[in-house]
Amino acid sequence: MAKRCIVCAGEVAEPHFANAWERSLGRNACCSPSCAERFNPDEHWIPADRPRPASDDEHDRLLAVTRERLTNGDEPRTVIREMLQAGVPVASLRKVVFFSSVEASESKLKAQELTAWSSLWAIVGVFQAPKRRDPRDVQAHEVAQADLDAWEAAFPEEGGL
Repeated sequence: MAKRCIVCAGEVAEPHFANAWERSLGRNACCSPSCAERFNPDEHWIPADRPRPASDDEHDRLLAVTRERLTNGDEPRTVIREMLQAGVPVASLRKVVFFSSVEASESKLKAQELTAWSSLWAIVGVFQAPKRRDPRDVQAHEVAQADLDAWEAAFPEEGGL
C-alpha cells in the first residue's frame, strides 16, 4: 500500500517534509513541496494511514508511560497524540484519560479543602501546610478526549484502533 500525503491524502511518490524535525520522525510525509509548506502539526496530526497496532507487551508498557506522564502533568493532548500514533487503542487511552481527569479533579478539591483548613490554622499560628499542587489540568484532559474523538472519526471502520 502506497503512503498517502498527510495534507492532501494524495499518493506520496517521493516524500517531502515540512521541516527537519518531521523529516527525522519520517511519519508526516507530504506528496510535494507545496503540501509540505501547508503542513500544520496542529491541523495535520492524524496520519493519512492508520499506524500498526502496538503489540500486547508494547501496549501495556505504553499505557504505563501514559499514566505516568499524565500524573506528572505532561500536556494530555501531546501524550494522547503520541500514543495514538504509536498504535495504542483509543479505548485504552480513553480509560487512562478519564481516570487521570477524575484524579485531578479529586486532587484539586482536596487541595482547596486543605488550603481552607491550613489558612484557618495559619491564622491562629498553629500550622501551615506545605503547598503541593497537582500539575494536572481537568480542561486539558477534555481537549485530549476531543482528540480521541477526532481519531475515531478518521478511522471509523477500525473502531478507532
